[in-house]
Amino acid sequence: MKILCLFACLFALCYQTYGLKKQAVARINARGITGTITFTEVDENTTRIVANLQGLSGNHGWHIHELPIDQTVSPDLQCLSSWAGPHYDPLNARANLNYATDCSTSNPSSCEAGDLAGRLGPLPANGQLDAMDTTGNIDLDGFYSIVGRSVVIHQVGTNVNFECGSIISQQELDGQFQSFEKFSDFTYRLPC
Repeated sequence: MKILCLFACLFALCYQTYGLKKQAVARINARGITGTITFTEVDENTTRIVANLQGLSGNHGWHIHELPIDQTVSPDLQCLSSWAGPHYDPLNARANLNYATDCSTSNPSSCEAGDLAGRLGPLPANGQLDAMDTTGNIDLDGFYSIVGRSVVIHQVGTNVNFECGSIISQQELDGQFQSFEKFSDFTYRLPC
């Protein structure tokens, strides 16, 4: 375990030292909707978010939720907040009494870190979006990392969660290292 942790820490150090970009991906594949949402670190405060989805009809809300998708749960239940957890809000932006009016694409720093619809606008009907989040609140490593959480897509105006996918680091997808371990019912990142 300590060797795995040391390897992960050394890889992360090399990754930063040689200027490689951190990247994470949520894969979506159910109910006729397929594709990916990719998060790429541009610099310390900027994350590029690219949605490449097929099968959407109409605009959709989208949020980062606190927990990864539990693949042991029925697909009809996986995207519900009872399984994916609440919206990711590590800075407690939702406590703002004027959240509904303050959170907007023109004022993204007042939104929850996970409120992608509030920060960037809804996912368009064509499923294609390429946007930059410059608030510094979407981290791909460290304590506030979105890796190991999930993206949930819902119909605009209904809040009915309808599709989702876990956010996985590109390194994990490439098989270079595992970024989190599962203990009990919660997911924790390695303590390196």
